[in-house]
Amino acid sequence: ENVLGEAALRICEAVDHAGGEVVICQPAKSLLYGFPRFVRMRDSGRWHKVHVDMCAYGLTLLGDPSAAIKKEMVIWTNCERLKGLGKRCPGGHTHTHAQGRVHSGGGSRTRGELTTGLPQAFLESYGALSGWEG
Repeated sequence: ENVLGEAALRICEAVDHAGGEVVICQPAKSLLYGFPRFVRMRDSGRWHKVHVDMCAYGLTLLGDPSAAIKKEMVIWTNCERLKGLGKRCPGGHTHTHAQGRVHSGGGSRTRGELTTGLPQAFLESYGALSGWEG
């Protein structure tokens, strides 16, 4: 059992039931998406699935801005405004594979560097930014 994942989902469930907005952003194949608590929330009819290829938001190999990393993510949210964040790979580039997995005490052998693209898109979805340039 993943204690941290389950605890995070309990918080998300409580916020959702209280009428708050929740965002869960994980890799597309995240084990979290198979947890019974998550499945119950997802199947409640209030949640939206948003597909994101991180290269569309500028994810590149650390130290090499020309080496795009696709990194398929899924955002699950009960916030209608965030449905527009979905972006697929725009093409026109090749993808570099970030190797390895992050485990306690370790990390990927190659890592990506994210620009401000996705955080800025989140904030703009909320109207929190006007003319922010990062």
